[in-house]
Amino acid sequence: PSVRIKIIGSFSDYWSSRNKRLRENVERHCRRITTSLSPLSFRWIRDQDSILTAIDIHANLEQMGWKGIKKTAISVQNGQVLLYKSVLKEFSLKDEACVGQLISGEEIIASQLAILHKGKLLLLKTTFDSRYAEFGPGRLMQMFLLHNVYDRRDINSIEFCTTASHEDQKWADDLVLIDTANFYRYVTLRKIVNILRAFK
Repeated sequence: PSVRIKIIGSFSDYWSSRNKRLRENVERHCRRITTSLSPLSFRWIRDQDSILTAIDIHANLEQMGWKGIKKTAISVQNGQVLLYKSVLKEFSLKDEACVGQLISGEEIIASQLAILHKGKLLLLKTTFDSRYAEFGPGRLMQMFLLHNVYDRRDINSIEFCTTASHEDQKWADDLVLIDTANFYRYVTLRKIVNILRAFK
């Protein structure tokens, strides 16, 4: 199963309902990274040309970490970069592709590939700069992304397109089967889902 977060109420309501240890850990990481580096900010990349560049950045970040060492990172060599570019380019034609970036100063420290379709945000793949692993950038990305989603008011739910880990389950109350039926008219996305499951 995966996890689904229903966007109801405010971010404050959502965050206060989360596991106490999760909140304390994420908030501690946020304080530490802000003190050690620069204040954090979050942005969505939506236009087609910038999305393609953002996917290259995402791939570079992943190559630098443990997935690069294990040869499971997306790359030009294994064809995954072109696959993600193909899918997100198609969805960007309907303004449904997006790449989230968590930024410290001028530096991108985490990246999230996603698709927004009919009020549902499908999170495809997350990565971060391994040089900042001690600050939990992947979890910080999730918190900033969620804060942004609650502020937007145009997203009804978020689904993680991977099998949920124990830590993932702390972010949501709903466990669901990965629902990608609405997206399967694109053969390339089906391939991506299969790749994600294979490399999990």
